[in-house]
Amino acid sequence: MRSNRGMNEVDHSTNEQQLSHGNATVEESDIPGFAYDSVTKRYYRLQPQASGPNIGFRESDLRDIRQHNSFIARRDRCCTKSCPSVSWLPKLIQRRELHGSNISRFTRLVAEGALRGVRREPSYVYTGCTDIETLHSCHYVDISDDGTTIVGCWSVRRRRDEGWRDTCGARLICFKVTAGCYDKTESECWNKFGLKIGSSTYGANLVKSNLMDMCVEPINDNITCALYITTQTIVTMHNRFSTLSRVCVEPIAEFSSVHDPTELHLPSYNMRWTCQKYVRAIAFSRNRMAIGIGLEENALLLNISLEQTTRINSSERGVMSLAFNADGNLLFMGVMGDDVICSDLRMSNRPIVATYDDTKSVSWLKTLRTKPDVFVTEDHVGVIKFWDIRMCKPLFRIDDNINPYNKTPMHLEKDERILFSATSDGITRAWSTYNGEKLCEFPSHDPRNSSRKPRLAYASNLGGFSGNAAILVATGSDLHVHELVL
Repeated sequence: MRSNRGMNEVDHSTNEQQLSHGNATVEESDIPGFAYDSVTKRYYRLQPQASGPNIGFRESDLRDIRQHNSFIARRDRCCTKSCPSVSWLPKLIQRRELHGSNISRFTRLVAEGALRGVRREPSYVYTGCTDIETLHSCHYVDISDDGTTIVGCWSVRRRRDEGWRDTCGARLICFKVTAGCYDKTESECWNKFGLKIGSSTYGANLVKSNLMDMCVEPINDNITCALYITTQTIVTMHNRFSTLSRVCVEPIAEFSSVHDPTELHLPSYNMRWTCQKYVRAIAFSRNRMAIGIGLEENALLLNISLEQTTRINSSERGVMSLAFNADGNLLFMGVMGDDVICSDLRMSNRPIVATYDDTKSVSWLKTLRTKPDVFVTEDHVGVIKFWDIRMCKPLFRIDDNINPYNKTPMHLEKDERILFSATSDGITRAWSTYNGEKLCEFPSHDPRNSSRKPRLAYASNLGGFSGNAAILVATGSDLHVHELVL
């Protein structure tokens, strides 16, 4: 390589473009046939294109560098027009999927996509029974947060030596969902995790009583209780028929983190409250430690800690459904033959502060935990509406629900993304709570047998396996499990 020392005084600042070549910084000078090296501060002659060893800089080297610089300049201009800063693809993916509400949107889309592919036939069916009883019909069913326990209320038939006796009432039963080894000799249909459903020892007998309403709620961080209402007809001492209703609170050890019998039998977790009125609905507020009770002419607020009752005005109409908002300050009531009303429990006289039009005889009402300003109603016609509490107007409605029952079996899954309904035509349907889009429908029961109305539950981790989503349909004594796969 040959240098030209005599030309160091030449002005090489015009039209200079910084280029990268090896470990040196090379500038394309304005002198034809020469290149300037800013490290050595010398000019070098450009060698012609020829085979053999590379000597100095070739014309093709500078041509490649010019093309690279031109590409970088065009890219920078495009990025400046489209966005103020350049973001690499990994950062874009991370910002879209892992930050804020976008992860919630991603999980919602995954859950909705799995529901769209649900099969019409159940993946497997389990027939429930206990050692001394067989199940007749289901009144309530739910699944624990960890997906390992199923709790429900069934009408039962007790076994005797002379045969099966008629239905003698109802019983609360827990079933454990466990994983085992696959056995081809067994007649049961197993899923891919080998899940098996077996009854546990828990059970509360509701002899000669009708279950009116039930819910399973955590009383505190350690104890979860079943709250239920039963009614029965009794004969008074004056030979008159009367209605006796009971509001019961019982702990469920399988749903609780505390298993000490001494603590589970504390009076605050075991309550009995009776009245000679017809009770239709029940709700619970953890913040207030109070139970809302729907009666024929008003509602009652029962304080668990103080065991005191407070009357709530319902315009002298029967309360068919009720629900507390997230902080327990508002009580929403669906009344018979009239619109949904809202009472403010912070005021001394608990007045009615809001009325939601066009909600006649709402038999199912639910406030959303994830959206504190939204609640859902379902009336006797079957119309489902999502309401904004602040504006007293519906956000959207769902019309393809059929309801000739007193209460259509409805289920809102725990993450409040999907709403299920088992309608009278024997079809179970699911909708997105985001926009009301119908996600799936499949047969769930025989519509000709109205006494075997199904009850629904959904779990995203059935058996304790994360991602093992399934729909549980309890019809009669059978538990139909529909697995959901992407």
